[in-house]
Amino acid sequence: MYVIINTQFRENYGAHDWDGKGECPQHWKYKGGNTYIVTTDLWTQDVEREVLKLIQYANDYEQEYLLQVTLVDHRTFKLSNFCEEWERPVYLQKYNDQWVGRRTYKPEFPDHYPDINWHMEEWTALPLGEREDYAHNLSLEDGSVISYRDYLQKAS
Repeated sequence: MYVIINTQFRENYGAHDWDGKGECPQHWKYKGGNTYIVTTDLWTQDVEREVLKLIQYANDYEQEYLLQVTLVDHRTFKLSNFCEEWERPVYLQKYNDQWVGRRTYKPEFPDHYPDINWHMEEWTALPLGEREDYAHNLSLEDGSVISYRDYLQKAS
């Protein structure tokens, strides 16, 4: 089973010049959101609460919150029914009591980086949208995989 979670992200532009004293100025702008695809054998209220703790957060500067949860049979799942072609969905799956996030996407400017086939990100998801053990690798045209950092160093 797949659980599709759509969120809304907002940024408080009033907080950019705030000195931290008194109340934070409020000037919220909607900045899109994320599509999370959760792979699970069993979706319960406890699992939903656990996953939403990883995704949702709010502070004076930004917030991400739930818009919709949709349960889909993995046999009928079609990504294009849940997000646009340009979106970069996050796949969440639990391994050994930890939720792992993965995102794979094509380069945004393929003409500038013709040797990159895919960006591949992976991390351990923590509460409030935090991440641990983050890795960003690139799949290159020659079949090799290299870290994003090593690629940038090689290119300079």
